Amino acid sequence: MKGTTGGTHAGTDAENHLDVYADRSVLHVGGTALTFREGVQSEETRKRYRRICDAFESGYLQKVLHDVQSGKIDLSVLPDDVAALLTKIVDGISENEGRAVVCICFLQLAVKSIDPSQSVRLHKGGSTKKNFSWVDGISMRSLDAKYTSKFLRDNSLMSMNAFGAMMTRSFAENYPYSSLYKASIRGPADSWVELVDRIELDTLNPALALAYFMTLLKNRSEAFAELSDKACRLARATKSLSFDQVREGLSDFIDRTTYSARALEVVLHGLLQALIQTGAMPDNRIAPLCQMRTANKKAGTVGDVEIRDFDDEVVEAWDAKYGKPYLWDELVELGEKLGQATSVVKAGFVVDRKPDMRADILDRKSEIEQATGTSIYLMSFEEWARFQSGNVPKDGKTALAHEWLVAVAESFGRKRLDVAPIDEPCETWLKDLIAWLESLS
Repeated sequence: MKGTTGGTHAGTDAENHLDVYADRSVLHVGGTALTFREGVQSEETRKRYRRICDAFESGYLQKVLHDVQSGKIDLSVLPDDVAALLTKIVDGISENEGRAVVCICFLQLAVKSIDPSQSVRLHKGGSTKKNFSWVDGISMRSLDAKYTSKFLRDNSLMSMNAFGAMMTRSFAENYPYSSLYKASIRGPADSWVELVDRIELDTLNPALALAYFMTLLKNRSEAFAELSDKACRLARATKSLSFDQVREGLSDFIDRTTYSARALEVVLHGLLQALIQTGAMPDNRIAPLCQMRTANKKAGTVGDVEIRDFDDEVVEAWDAKYGKPYLWDELVELGEKLGQATSVVKAGFVVDRKPDMRADILDRKSEIEQATGTSIYLMSFEEWARFQSGNVPKDGKTALAHEWLVAVAESFGRKRLDVAPIDEPCETWLKDLIAWLESLS
C-alpha cells in the first residue's frame, strides 16, 4: 500500500512529499529521500534512548542553564537567522497557545544536543508491538513529561502542566515531524517545522541553539518580570544621587557583574538615552543598541553605540572595550570603517580604565584624524561620562543622573526593546544592579 501526505506533487520528486507504506515511510525533503522503518526499537536506538535519559538524569539541562547564566557560552556566535527563528517561536507564546510548540522545540534541541545521531522527527518508539513505533524512534512524550517540561516548570522558564507538551494528540500523529505533518497545532507551527528541518539538515548547532532558547525563555519568565520590575522601581525611586555617584556606582557594577564587556555597552547606551530624553541632544537621536550576536560583525554600523542625525547619518560612534586598554588593532579597524562613513564627526573607544596612550597609538590616532576628518577619542569610562555630560548645566546633572540610572535598569529589564534589544541573559545583571541600589538605602 502506498499513499502520500502533503498534497499532490504532480508526479515529480522535486516537491517535498511523504510516501507511506505498510512498514515504512519515505520522506522526500530538500531533494533527499529519508526512509523511516516502523517496528520495535532497534538495540542501537534503545542504547541512544538510554544515553539521552542518563544525560537528563545527570542534570544536563541544569548545567546548560548554569553555563548560560555564568557567561560560559558565547551566544554572540549564533547566526542571526537562527536567533530570529528561535525568537519567533518564543514570541509565539500567548495566554492560550504556543506553549506546547515551545516545549517540543526545547525537547528536540535538547535531544539533538545530547545525541546528534538521534532523529528528532521520530517521536514514537517502544520495545513491544503493542503500540506504534519507529525502529529508530524514541518516546518523546515520556522524555517531555519526565524531564524537559518539568525542567522548564521547576526553573520558572515556562509554566506547563504536569503532563507536558504532548498531552494532546496534536504532536502524536503517526507521521514523522516535517513540513508534511498536518496535525492542527496552535501557535507558531510553521516556525517549529522549520526548526525541525534545520536540526535534521544540520544547518544549526543544537547545543548553542538550546542555550539561546533558554535565554529567551528566562528573559520572558514571570520570575524575570519580577526582577525587572524591582530594579526599575528602585532606580526610579533613587532621585537624589549626584552624577558622579551614579557614574561611580555603575562603574563598580560593571566590574562586579558577569558579561562586563556587554554591561559596559548597555551603560554607555543608557547615558546617551538619558541625554536625548533630557533634551541635551535636541538635534540627534540614538541608534538602537547593537545586539551582541551582530556586535562583532558590525554589519552596517561604526560602533557599539551610535548617535545619528535625523537623516539617519551616523555623527558619533563609540565602542566599549572592557579590559582592553591597548587599542592598536581597534584603531586600524575604525579607520577602515570611517573611510566608508564620512558623516561621522566623533568616534572612539571607551575603556573601563585609562587607555594605553603610548606613542604608536597616538601616531595612529592622528593619522586617522587627518585622513578622515573625524575627531578620534580614547577615553576611560569616567572621562567619557564627563565628556558626554559636559554641556549639561550643573543644576541639571542630578536629573540627568536619575534618567541615566532609569535607562540602564529599564534596558537590562527588557523594557526598552525598541532602543535596547538585549537578547543575552539579563537575570544576573538585574540582581547585581538591585544589590547596589538596595545598598543605597
